[in-house]
Amino acid sequence: MRRTNTSRPLAIVATALLGAATLGGAAYAGSTASNVITACYRNSDGALRVLGTAFARDDDRSSRSRVDRCARNETVLQWNQQGPQGPQGPQGAQGPQGPQGAQGAQGAQGAPGPAGGAVTVYTDLDRHFGSVYLSGDWTRVSGVSVPPGTYLANASVAVTGGPNGNAQCGIAIGDGVATANQATVNGFVAFPVTAAFTLASAQEVQVRCRGDASVATQSTSLTVMPVAAVVDADGPVPTF
Repeated sequence: MRRTNTSRPLAIVATALLGAATLGGAAYAGSTASNVITACYRNSDGALRVLGTAFARDDDRSSRSRVDRCARNETVLQWNQQGPQGPQGPQGAQGPQGPQGAQGAQGAQGAPGPAGGAVTVYTDLDRHFGSVYLSGDWTRVSGVSVPPGTYLANASVAVTGGPNGNAQCGIAIGDGVATANQATVNGFVAFPVTAAFTLASAQEVQVRCRGDASVATQSTSLTVMPVAAVVDADGPVPTF
């Protein structure tokens, strides 16, 4: 008798595939390491059997048994049991904040910075002289020449006289007096005078005094120090 191997219509093959997909445990038994399921479809009656992890066709002359290979009257079918990737799920809620980490080790000490530039301080200290009686006009009692820049000047003036004599001394540049301080003199008085200013050109910074004719200056000390800037609550410092 002549054996005829005719393929059934595509609808029968699709039905066989659907049936194999519903075999559950049997389909899993026929899956390989790559999740490919192999089965044998019998052409005569549509019976489907799932193979193990290895199979061979009937014309394979190896020593495999018929349990793990398809016969001549069977068609080999293979499909993958893995379905399509599902949609990405929603983002989960933020977890609680972790505990604070341990304090890191102290860093290495930085290199020393460059040395600062030298600062020149201009002084006329402990100037003593004989009694110079004051008048209503400003009289120079001390002074030092300085270059252009911004400065802070401090002076201390000692006067004698009285009773109830009046003396006024101040820091003066050119024709103006930057600031002045006044004292009532009953015997001996030493009082300070301070001023901040900017010089547009080199000038002499002076201590000048005036007062009653009964008051005389005895000594004075003057220090003029350059500064980077002066911030005065009353406004900008004067410029001479």
